[in-house]
Amino acid sequence: MSSPLIQTRGLQTGYQSGDTTTVTTRGPLTLEVRRGQLVCLIGPNGAGKSTLLRTIAGLHPPLKGNVEINGRDIRLHTPIQRARTVSLVLTDRVSTHHLDVYSLVALGRYPWSGWLGGLDSRDKAAIESAIDAAGIRPFLGRKIITLSDGEHQKVMLARALAQDTPLLMLDEPTAHLDLPSRIRLMRLLHRLAGQTGKGVLLSTHELELALQVADEVWLLQDAGVFHHGAPEDLVLTGAFEAAFAHEDIRFDKQTGTFTIEHENRRPVVFSGEGLAAQWTRRALQREGYYIVDSAAPGEPPASIRVLVEERSNLIKWIMEIDNKIQQEFDTIAEILKALRQSFTR
Repeated sequence: MSSPLIQTRGLQTGYQSGDTTTVTTRGPLTLEVRRGQLVCLIGPNGAGKSTLLRTIAGLHPPLKGNVEINGRDIRLHTPIQRARTVSLVLTDRVSTHHLDVYSLVALGRYPWSGWLGGLDSRDKAAIESAIDAAGIRPFLGRKIITLSDGEHQKVMLARALAQDTPLLMLDEPTAHLDLPSRIRLMRLLHRLAGQTGKGVLLSTHELELALQVADEVWLLQDAGVFHHGAPEDLVLTGAFEAAFAHEDIRFDKQTGTFTIEHENRRPVVFSGEGLAAQWTRRALQREGYYIVDSAAPGEPPASIRVLVEERSNLIKWIMEIDNKIQQEFDTIAEILKALRQSFTR
């Protein structure tokens, strides 16, 4: 196995101001990112994700321990050595408003060409590849000041890709993107790590996407508690539930999604199979109903029953009260309305 691109030894992160020390992650942390690996750093707001990321990138000093790049303490690297190893994308907007998009992406080549150096054919090829990978060609000639937050984020990603380093680090890269763009970006980073052998470390709130693409998850809890491992292992151990525990939110281990816990939930017996049944169940849960499977022994009794049936390629929703059919419906919206009326009588 190849040596890690980034490795921490006895690391503890936080801030120190005078006699006051604020610890954001408990240590000692021994972490690593290897070639071809996508690592997602996840945790609630204020848990210390950005501080940990900035410390690993060398922008913030550790409270204890050290960070190594290619086996060498990051503090011993010159700025140009670090820039040739790590590309960093932060959430801050650049202040060079009068720069156009191509020029900003081209700045990613400065570790190789220098700030005043010209761009050779290799530099230009790297820039063009980054532009296509980030999907920013449609607004290539625009000024940075005219970009939306989402467009700006894509341009900053392109600049990092043009830098062409072994390690790519991103702080909440999907923060300003719409859903399709978030999915495409995560897929791009996953593919980039696998196909090019780059190491990718990113902080994100996209837990459900991280479960689909991450090779490893670093999970921070509010009190500085830290877990790391394969995302599936963290689900099975209950680490995700503990990290995002809240009185009205529950992490569903079966689906890998979060559900809202409603107060005063009302029981409804439900039965059905297929896609329509799956989405009907979700709709009932969204409305605050406690779903009781009719076949499950020991469940509390419920006088209202919802059935989903498919008849000659037509889907019907049926509501029974006290085992008597009351009405049939053609849509989920119709049966939800009928259920509301039944429970308010």
